[in-house]
Amino acid sequence: MFCTVLLRLTPLYGALAAVTTLLGAMLLLLVLGAYLSRTRLWRHIALVHTQTSQRGYLAPQYAQALVGQRGVTQTPLRPAGKVAIEGQTYQATTEGTYLSPQAAVVVTAIVGHTLVVQPHPPA
Repeated sequence: MFCTVLLRLTPLYGALAAVTTLLGAMLLLLVLGAYLSRTRLWRHIALVHTQTSQRGYLAPQYAQALVGQRGVTQTPLRPAGKVAIEGQTYQATTEGTYLSPQAAVVVTAIVGHTLVVQPHPPA
């Protein structure tokens, strides 16, 4: 009660009230954060395990043997999409050209995890 009277008498009442509110909110967030991080709900929301190759998290590695292989586009390539080569689906991109679905393509290179294709026969 005394603090309330004292705060109302000071000309900085609004600023003190704002600072007190912010400090209280920060303290509440810290307490809730510490509690929430130990709950089952948090383990379903947050990524708590690292994605390592030992756990089966692997990016696709395409063999260089795919270079020169022929396939068919499954989706439009403008310039990226999907192609089918020998029954397998791969991410692919063109060198800037648009290819419609069911277009014949040949793999010219592998860049990262993406096949680079061009129309076959070249237009």
